[in-house]
Amino acid sequence: MQAYEALAVGALAGLLSASLMTLVEAPFWRKLGISGAVEWQVNLVMVSWLLHEGYDPRKRLQEALAMHVLHGGIFGALLAGILSLLVPLSPYEVIAAAELLSVALWSIVPLLLRRPFEKSAGAGFSPTGLEISLISHLVYGLSLGAILAALMG
Repeated sequence: MQAYEALAVGALAGLLSASLMTLVEAPFWRKLGISGAVEWQVNLVMVSWLLHEGYDPRKRLQEALAMHVLHGGIFGALLAGILSLLVPLSPYEVIAAAELLSVALWSIVPLLLRRPFEKSAGAGFSPTGLEISLISHLVYGLSLGAILAALMG
C-alpha cells in the first residue's frame, strides 16, 4: 500500500475509532457531566483557546466533540503512514502499535499537560474521568488497530 493510501485509510480508521471512543464516553458524560469525560474537557479548553473565549462546559460541546473525532482521524492517519513504511506487520503487531499510540496519547494530558488544562477549565480532572479516559483510549487503540489490520493487510 502506498503511503498516501495508508494516510487515507488511517484517517478513516481513526475517525471511526474516535467515534466509537466517543460513544463509550457518552453514558459517563450523561451521568457525571463534563468531568466524566476528560477528553471532552480538554477539547472544550482547546476550543475556548482557539476562539479566544472563556471556558464554559455548557457551550461549544459540539465543536469540542468534532475536534475530538478529528484528532482521532489525524492520529490514525499518522499511525497508518508510519506502519506503511515498516516491513509487513502481523495484525497483532498493528493492534499493539495502535494500543501503544493510544496509551501514549492518553498519558500526555494527565502526566504532562494536566496543569495548564485544569487551570484553563477552572476545575481538576476527576479520578473517575481519568479512568474512563484510559478505558476509552484502549477502545480507540483496539478498534484503530483492528480496522488498520483489516484494511492494510
